[in-house]
Amino acid sequence: MSKKKIVLFLSFLTLFLLCYLVLNRSIRVTQDAKQTYEVSVICRSENTETWSTVKQGIDQAAKDRNVDVSFITLSGRNNAAEQVTLLNREVENGADAVVIAPVDSGSLVKPIADALKKIPVVAVQSTVTGLSGLETVSCDNAAMGKALAREVAKSGGSEVVVLGNSAGCSNVAASARAIESELKGRNVVFRNLPDEIGKAADMAGQTLAEHPGDTFVALDAETLEAVGQAKKDRKECRNSKIFGVGRTNKVVSFLEEGVVDAVAVENDYNMGYLCIQAAVDRIGRRDDGSPVVNYRIVSRSDMYRPENERILFPFVR
Repeated sequence: MSKKKIVLFLSFLTLFLLCYLVLNRSIRVTQDAKQTYEVSVICRSENTETWSTVKQGIDQAAKDRNVDVSFITLSGRNNAAEQVTLLNREVENGADAVVIAPVDSGSLVKPIADALKKIPVVAVQSTVTGLSGLETVSCDNAAMGKALAREVAKSGGSEVVVLGNSAGCSNVAASARAIESELKGRNVVFRNLPDEIGKAADMAGQTLAEHPGDTFVALDAETLEAVGQAKKDRKECRNSKIFGVGRTNKVVSFLEEGVVDAVAVENDYNMGYLCIQAAVDRIGRRDDGSPVVNYRIVSRSDMYRPENERILFPFVR
């Protein structure tokens, strides 16, 4: 081999080694920069089935986005004071972001505003009005309430009894207002139930017995379960029409049996996934706007359509 060829070969070899070293260093730097974020998720109730699907989405997003999630439930439903205490604790303990399902819009304005000065906060399912910088991951609850009310209107009857609690939650309040607005001309009666699930179920059953044959709308899945069970157990209530918001396995079973006429169901899995994604984006100072979660109005006749099956049976993936 000539001297010229040897020099050329060594030059190419040196260039190759330099490129390899630069690329290898770049990969190591990228791997080192892949940070694990600490995100706290604060629910608005104790651990219930209605949150299990949301948590499935949260867990998948945590895996995809390299997040260590602390999933925190309350000792009871809609305890605003406890939620404020937990929010302050997570901020002080060094969470990179907090995802919270606000139990009461009014009580949480100042605590969330103070938290936002230190870390990103993302509201999920419901929001706190009047706070700039608070991203919310939720469906359009007013639109969902109106769509459900249109199904209710088809059932006939003069009186509609709307049952629920969590009146301080923006999603429940928005759905209730939309239902009332859409059902103008009908006698719409609102019954606020206790926060304690057992007491709420008892009152829901009692209300159904007091209004046999009327139409009922439950604003949350637990109330929908209670009303459906009361209809199933009481012969005098078999002609009642029942509609509601939310899904559990029991609600799906009642829909299949014809005990419940139609349900409005949010895509809870997507909601869980998107709230973690939004938190990570906010940590990285990216803001693509608040994502909107899809929903479906599902009746017995169309519950096995593929698009409805995906939302009614979220664990079958």
